[in-house]
Amino acid sequence: MSQPFRTTRAPSQGAAAGAVGARRSAVALAALAALAAVLVAVLLASTARTAPTASAYEEPSPRQHAEAERADRALWGEGIGVVTRVEWDREPGQPTLVVVHGQGFTAFAWPSLEPLRGLRNVEADPPAADAALPAADQVRQAESWMRARFPWAARAAASSWPVGDTGRRVVSWRHVVDAVLMPMRLDIVVDRAGGIVSFSAVDEPDPPLPPVAVDAARARAVAAAARPGPSLGTPVLLAVPSGGGWRPAWSFPVASATSEAPGAGPGDGPGMLVDAATGELLS
Repeated sequence: MSQPFRTTRAPSQGAAAGAVGARRSAVALAALAALAAVLVAVLLASTARTAPTASAYEEPSPRQHAEAERADRALWGEGIGVVTRVEWDREPGQPTLVVVHGQGFTAFAWPSLEPLRGLRNVEADPPAADAALPAADQVRQAESWMRARFPWAARAAASSWPVGDTGRRVVSWRHVVDAVLMPMRLDIVVDRAGGIVSFSAVDEPDPPLPPVAVDAARARAVAAAARPGPSLGTPVLLAVPSGGGWRPAWSFPVASATSEAPGAGPGDGPGMLVDAATGELLS
């Protein structure tokens, strides 16, 4: 069963973690939006699989094309329109088939056909925020979609926030164990009418980790000494892949003065990782 939904902070992961763990958990979840760029790179790297037999630059076989199209229609329904092409993702990492359909695209891991990310261009113009469904209704729509397609995310705590003045809302699931943010994640964007606009998913079991022995202040000193100058944002304590296993690490977003993305700010530049067990700089 999923944790109770909260719009501002997620509940702590049990009384055993204590008051300190609860405070750390709340800080970790509240800072996720600012760390999106860092987390996506780290968490997608955690799902690497064996490369497919065919080169990533060859066309998918007829069987792969047919299976990916069936998976796409099972995910979104028949209303997605005509599938125009199926191709290999050109990015390095796990083998991924991308299905391009009339309303957008979906990326599936191969050969499991696990949905990784997808987008539907269902609205031509951003609607006014005051025309949107109530936030609670949008969250219920996302929860329903999650339970039907990503039931593994039900173990995690959910939070949500509006997407500017578009009337859309992000509903996000993250799992925190002993104050450490686990690799699993699910983000679903819901439009003002309750339709699913996009999603991004990583189904990763909670890995075993060494105990945390380095606090945020000490980790900040290590990061600042290694990279003086740029302002370090609020850190998140999370599990990161390292040396074939997983480590707890403090992730510091770094302010970027050159980012041209709308709303750019702390967390848009390259982040810094400090091992929370040893104090070693990881990146």
